[in-house]
Amino acid sequence: MEVAPEKHGHLIGREGSIRKELEAKFRVTIDIPRREPGQINTNPDIKITGIAEDVDKAKDHILEMVKEPESETVEIPARLYHAVVDGGQFIRRLQRDFKVSVDYNGQQPPPKPEEREPDLNDSLPLITDSEEDASQRFTWEVVESDNQGGAEGDFPLVIKGKLEQIANAKAEIAKAVALAEQPSFVGYLILPDSSKFRLIIGPGGSQVEKIRRDTGCRITVPRSQDVGEPIVIRGSKEGVERAKDIILGLVKNGDSNGRGRRRGNGDDGA
Repeated sequence: MEVAPEKHGHLIGREGSIRKELEAKFRVTIDIPRREPGQINTNPDIKITGIAEDVDKAKDHILEMVKEPESETVEIPARLYHAVVDGGQFIRRLQRDFKVSVDYNGQQPPPKPEEREPDLNDSLPLITDSEEDASQRFTWEVVESDNQGGAEGDFPLVIKGKLEQIANAKAEIAKAVALAEQPSFVGYLILPDSSKFRLIIGPGGSQVEKIRRDTGCRITVPRSQDVGEPIVIRGSKEGVERAKDIILGLVKNGDSNGRGRRRGNGDDGA
């Protein structure tokens, strides 16, 4: 059978692992042209040896493995591009959750609209739940956002994958566009201790992803540990308020657990 030489690597795997799995699964021997160092392999011929029935099954499976993925283009309003894509987080989520690839068909993204931000130095009110607990101090302000920009026309998202995966990704894009069409707000939350960011992010980003699902908000936690950097929450007014409450609850519970462990260690030592 013929397989494009550039796809031979998909059938070989690291140290031949994929080929060995195929040979064991279908009880055949698979010969793939060896590529000499520094040379380009131009031989497409792959030889499968075994019982006729097993050879046919192996051939069908290999053809499925190297088949070009299906492709479909979804047009979204260019004015909503940044609200939907969210700095690339939405695209990465599509690729992770639905096992698709997404590109822009060679087009450059529209310019990002300017967003009014509060004066984070001294204009935000300080809210203190407990004067005795400094960890509960935070600053919070919500501003209405014009997230639709001024770009005209549509912007393409090219989705590649299996048909079912493409359909699921399209449905997710439709939901994101509908959400972006709604009035949007941005909440800025500043915590006094940036080491608490880990409680909000969670292992592998699992906690911040859960908050996103529960509130429908897009949440950006600063990468730096600089004190005064805000956590940015985008969504409906009700959503950003709920996300803020969840985050503060995580921080409070994390502090309580930490103090409990410290007290316990002290008691043991005594």
